Amino acid sequence: MPERSVPRFVAEVGAPWFAVICVTALLSAILLHHNPADLDLWARLAVGRLVEATGDVPRIDPFAFTPRKPEWIDHEWLSGVVFDRTARAFGGAGLTGLKLLLIAATFSLLVAARGDRPPGGRVRLGVLLPAAVLAADAWSNTVRSHAFTLLFVAAFVWLVGRYERGGTAWWLAPLVPLTWIWAQLHGGVLVGLGLLGATAVWTAVRDRRRAGPPILVTALGAAALFVGPYGPSYVRFLAHAVTMDRPGIREWEPLPLLSEDAVGPLVVAGLIVIGGLVDRAARRAAGPGILVLALAAFFAARHQRHVPIFLLLAYVHGADLIVAPFARVARSFRWPSGAIERGAAAATGLATLFLLSMSGSIWSRSATPDVSWYPVDACRWLRRDGPGGRLLCGFNEGSFALWRLHPRYLVSLDGRYEEVYPESTKALVTDALDPTSPRHAAALAAVAPDAILLRRDEIEGTFGAGWVVAYRDGRFDVLVRAPARGEPAGPEELDDAPESLWVPPSGE
Repeated sequence: MPERSVPRFVAEVGAPWFAVICVTALLSAILLHHNPADLDLWARLAVGRLVEATGDVPRIDPFAFTPRKPEWIDHEWLSGVVFDRTARAFGGAGLTGLKLLLIAATFSLLVAARGDRPPGGRVRLGVLLPAAVLAADAWSNTVRSHAFTLLFVAAFVWLVGRYERGGTAWWLAPLVPLTWIWAQLHGGVLVGLGLLGATAVWTAVRDRRRAGPPILVTALGAAALFVGPYGPSYVRFLAHAVTMDRPGIREWEPLPLLSEDAVGPLVVAGLIVIGGLVDRAARRAAGPGILVLALAAFFAARHQRHVPIFLLLAYVHGADLIVAPFARVARSFRWPSGAIERGAAAATGLATLFLLSMSGSIWSRSATPDVSWYPVDACRWLRRDGPGGRLLCGFNEGSFALWRLHPRYLVSLDGRYEEVYPESTKALVTDALDPTSPRHAAALAAVAPDAILLRRDEIEGTFGAGWVVAYRDGRFDVLVRAPARGEPAGPEELDDAPESLWVPPSGE
């Protein structure tokens, strides 16, 4: 059907700019339906505040009192600075806004990378939106450092793609400084080096004359990891982090292939394989994308954390392969070329306009992150009335506690355990918090806390006569050493402005 015969609205909803609006509006509606604060956010805010206060990146942990590693390598320190500055300037809603900006920037680069591909640079909105929905879990919490990795993956795919399709080596030049910045924001920089390495290998096989630039950029990018506040220690930490076990952390576990979580990725992978079999032209056009997709699928199967990266790469490198089976069916029924895609695009456009019309009410209701899962009132009581000193707390509460209570309290454990704590410390704190453990008494004596923060639904048994409950609310208890008189204190009214939870109290 000639383009001039297509209604203007239908034609323009397939434009790149509208594709970005569609996917951002759709993900905003999904993600703002429930906007919980991420477990690791608090440590990032604390580190950002510490870097701002000292003017330096710390190499010795100042937040904990239990045995720690001799050197602290915080591979997300720059994310902490960004988050802290955003929270101080705009409150919790600012962090939500930052996440949505990162999403819009990520999909802008993905759509640009997709639009550069032959034939015709079609946006493939019918592939983009399902891929975005399936990958939405990557942004499900307020904001996290992993969002920067998704942004840089999109940037790398776009720049590398321009070179692959005949661009000059200057398209690869920005990748070296971007690699350095990425390394300070998040350890996912290894994904970028993997993309560069795969491109270098494919180019060397297909056209040795153009293999030099990607090989050089890959080598310089790897060298950039050694240039930073931690020097070679950063590389040693990454090598340890990618090989260590993370028991109990779902996103680092293998993707269970017989679960509902695997349905979407498996369907996408299956369509790519089928499309490659039925459409030789699409398979040839994918070029090194085939190798990239194979590597991404392998790592997605090993760690659920990498599933969103596979889905986003599948859109760029595999969209033509994904639609190939449907195109074959459409041709067999002699449906007009592109009719289904244009109709779906028009329907998507109308749905997007509806979501945009509702965006004001959605934002006002959910922009401020949900912190109800965290010990907000308990930490307020500890800061004001608690004894100070050494706080025994679990993995999930430690990051919030260190952000709200440092330097009046030091914590026993928090979500930075791979960076800060040896496995022996995690075992020690776990036993100290578990009255049913046969090692509980010895572990509690070894930790020797001044106060204990407990999530009641996770603790069985009591801590003995030496400890009394000094504070209690609907979720948490705070224990202090006996004697204590009277009933335990309870929570006060929450602050009128929820954003105040993002700003540390003065004097800390």
